[in-house]
Amino acid sequence: MPNDPFIRRHRYLLALYLLFVVYGSLVPLHYQWRPWDDAVQAFQRIPFLDLGIGSRADWVANLLLFIPLTVLAGLQMRDPSHLGRRLLHMFWVWPLSVLLAVAIEFTQLYFPGRTVSQNDIFAEALGGLIGALLFVGLGPQLMGWLQRFNDALSASSRVQRVLQAYLLVLLGFSILPLDLTLSPVELYRKWAAGRLILLPFTGLHGSGAEIIYELLTDVLVWVPVGLLWGLAGGLTLAQVCMRTLTVAAAIEFLQLFVFTRVTDSTDILLSAGGAFVGAWIAGRMHKLGRVLPLGQQRKLAELGLVPWLAMVLFTFWFPFDFDASRWTLAALQDMLTRPPLTTYYMRSEFGATNEVLRKIGFFIPAGVLLRLALPHRGWRLLWWLPLGVALLIETVQLGMPGKVADLTDAALNLLGAWLGWRLTQWVAAGAAASSGRPAQPPAQAAQLSPTRRSQAAESASDGMLSVAQLAGVALAVALFLFLGLQLSRLPYNLRELLPDGLMGVASALSLGTCIALMVALPQWLLQPRQQRWLLGLPLVLALHGTLCFVLLWAAVPLDSLHDILGAPVLGGSAALELWGRYVALHSAVMLQVLGALLLVRVMGGLSRFEQLLYWLFLSLLLAWPLHYVVVDAAATDNLVELMADGGSFGTSTMLALALFCMALCASSLAGAVRLPRQRARLLALAVAAAPAATALFWMGCEQVIVKYGKVFSAWQFLLSTDREHYATGADLWLRYGLAFSAVVSVLVALQLLAWRLSGSQRQRLAASGVAA
Repeated sequence: MPNDPFIRRHRYLLALYLLFVVYGSLVPLHYQWRPWDDAVQAFQRIPFLDLGIGSRADWVANLLLFIPLTVLAGLQMRDPSHLGRRLLHMFWVWPLSVLLAVAIEFTQLYFPGRTVSQNDIFAEALGGLIGALLFVGLGPQLMGWLQRFNDALSASSRVQRVLQAYLLVLLGFSILPLDLTLSPVELYRKWAAGRLILLPFTGLHGSGAEIIYELLTDVLVWVPVGLLWGLAGGLTLAQVCMRTLTVAAAIEFLQLFVFTRVTDSTDILLSAGGAFVGAWIAGRMHKLGRVLPLGQQRKLAELGLVPWLAMVLFTFWFPFDFDASRWTLAALQDMLTRPPLTTYYMRSEFGATNEVLRKIGFFIPAGVLLRLALPHRGWRLLWWLPLGVALLIETVQLGMPGKVADLTDAALNLLGAWLGWRLTQWVAAGAAASSGRPAQPPAQAAQLSPTRRSQAAESASDGMLSVAQLAGVALAVALFLFLGLQLSRLPYNLRELLPDGLMGVASALSLGTCIALMVALPQWLLQPRQQRWLLGLPLVLALHGTLCFVLLWAAVPLDSLHDILGAPVLGGSAALELWGRYVALHSAVMLQVLGALLLVRVMGGLSRFEQLLYWLFLSLLLAWPLHYVVVDAAATDNLVELMADGGSFGTSTMLALALFCMALCASSLAGAVRLPRQRARLLALAVAAAPAATALFWMGCEQVIVKYGKVFSAWQFLLSTDREHYATGADLWLRYGLAFSAVVSVLVALQLLAWRLSGSQRQRLAASGVAA
């Protein structure tokens, strides 16, 4: 029976894969509204296409897309040993997958450029059925293999597991784009088109540099195979090369039946060269591990980062056709605001997969070398290095005509480095377990061990505000707002939030409660016992936003809500329309507050880096829908007119980043108090985040607004005392500084309260660097 961590891990994987399926089906997010009746009628008329060899790959891709979905759903079972239970589980899982396929195809009607057909629904439903049948028939064996993969004890067995996974990926990539054929006619056409090359090195074309580049990349693909077989032990150099030749020949034979792939005997010979290099490196590692002291081994790994850096820069900047005139602000904005995976959607299935594997694969060595060179440091202290290299690559590619600079590439690079770091850590733990020595030195164990991290996280959980304390905080914030908003020098937009009389008191109470709830939610979500709610973060944010909206709707003047959200324009229920816009705006703000706090907690060892990646994925996934609801669908007089560039997606991105930097400044200052061993880094982060937020706010706000017979900027409108006396110059900057400081100070104070630890916990956490 699988254990709880096993199920929890695959629950995260299922959530991420489901988000990938939905998001990947809607990229590039070119939404276009159409009436519901029109969409229903169009869906009823979707055709069943006659697919040729060129479209066969897309049909197979849709089929394969849904197989892992139902298999992962099956892995959520706690006891899959009984056939009847597996059948019952899949009896409702498969129909849900069919409903998901229908919903995706229907939604694609609102995204021009996507092909909607009965073929896709049939392929996805068939894929879900195949996955369900696979789990019904092989569920226990699959779960057993996965647990054996994770629970392998010796380093040799863990290396073999990594080798198996790598060969499986290599095999899957080699048969893409899945336009399979057994037809003799089509195989003859493949040979006639020059995609069947029997004589080695006769299919090379292009300049000398291009040929060398192609040969080197083909060799590099097989270096990990030789390296892993060599590290597993028990094989001579010749045996490693022969095994690799056999595997490469089998793969080339299978490629014979992939219509658009080139079957080339050259690849078989080059595989032997890659295996030889990998096995030689493994032999040197074994020898140096016995001869060199541990410190010199780590220095050697540090030196290995230099050739790795040279390799990735050569690979991603080749052929070095830099053009300085292409480095423009418009190009940078396009890179920063392009929806994730858009450039991959524009490629073929093979091209997209090739790029994804290249972006991940070339950064795996970085994670391996970082783990070998700096074993005393956790990933939370090292992630910035591969991310910095990835961002450097993408920034330089802005000036290269043949390249597409994309933040998705940088995210995949970071994923590759993290994967290499985790795999190395996993293999090292197996070596430690088999030798009976501790997996890490005592100093490292005190700093990074899961037990200490768990104690720190549990202590933070114990220090969370109770309901009574939260009510006290809400009252304190309400009193602060009620007294502070009476000042005549404050912007009139803020003073209007509190009407006269008892309604002003009610408005202050509702605003104070909302602010307290907005600060408390991220802390609550990141506690160990509540982290399961992160999987349903969009739903949690919607419910949290609904609660806050009810509080504001009941007490805050309606005109003030309209100033922010815009007046109703859709012709339906005004309350529902305002609710939807508020929930979207609320979610956008909360995502930034949560992300900033999560980053600080990861740096302090209180949260896992995987959670930060999950937050980043959700933020990228929700970015465009939130922008559409808050900005594009709010075609009325509200804050949209204060946004630069007419409220474009790029402007929304800049303002979201500004909110993130402001929240990061506050979370870093609060963390510097609670995490003394990270104090210097957190203070430096806070100092850097404040001007970054200011610059992003400035660029994201409109500089010239003509209204009320006057010309003013967005900052003047928001920060001035009234419409007749707009602040300028030093007065305007002073007002901004005070407003920024006030918001950051409130966030710091409330987060310090939420992070309050009891005195009995201080001694427990002294060694882990967490202080009360």
